[in-house]
Amino acid sequence: MNQATTPGPDRPNVVVLFPDQLRALSLPLYGEQQIQTPNIDRLASEGLVLDNAISNCPVCTPARAMLVTGRYPQTTGHLINTTRTRHSELSIGDAFGHAGYKTAWVGKWHLHTGTWPAIDRMPQHPDWVPEGRDRLGFDYWRAYNQHMVYFDGFVHKDDWNYERWDGYETNGLLNYAFEFMDGAGDDPFLLFLSPHPPHYTPFQFAPEDCYA
Repeated sequence: MNQATTPGPDRPNVVVLFPDQLRALSLPLYGEQQIQTPNIDRLASEGLVLDNAISNCPVCTPARAMLVTGRYPQTTGHLINTTRTRHSELSIGDAFGHAGYKTAWVGKWHLHTGTWPAIDRMPQHPDWVPEGRDRLGFDYWRAYNQHMVYFDGFVHKDDWNYERWDGYETNGLLNYAFEFMDGAGDDPFLLFLSPHPPHYTPFQFAPEDCYA
């Protein structure tokens, strides 16, 4: 994060693809033969593969908090899935934003759980994450906290009203990602693209053109 806060002449755009519960051994890259991931295979063949990237707390909220803050679960307080991120935590979104980057979170968040006063979180909208420090420095927000609606699901923007995407989740979220990248113009950006699939295997499978 220290490097990100020092603007330089060359500041590349950063896109973090963050699917939920996608095990390495589920990929053809590591020998899986029944699942097709042509785009992930291409990223691996043209980029750098880190074979020893391991989470020391492979539970949803703790793992997400580690990735976003760079700190251990016992430090962030995220040891289980029912904790809310402290506003004092500094995230990768904060660091890149301070360096002049536009920042975006698209998709599942799951760092805003537990019980809150109604003024903070309306009970009839359990996936609404309020603006401000609850979003940890991510300005463009097309996200939800933890719902499991893969088809025709929804995200929140700048208020608690939700907006539905059409069709399969990865396609819907990708459209928001394009919207953000097109709007960034010549400014460098940090984008977290965080689909919930393949956490739960749905009864309806995505068409072939949705394969990752």
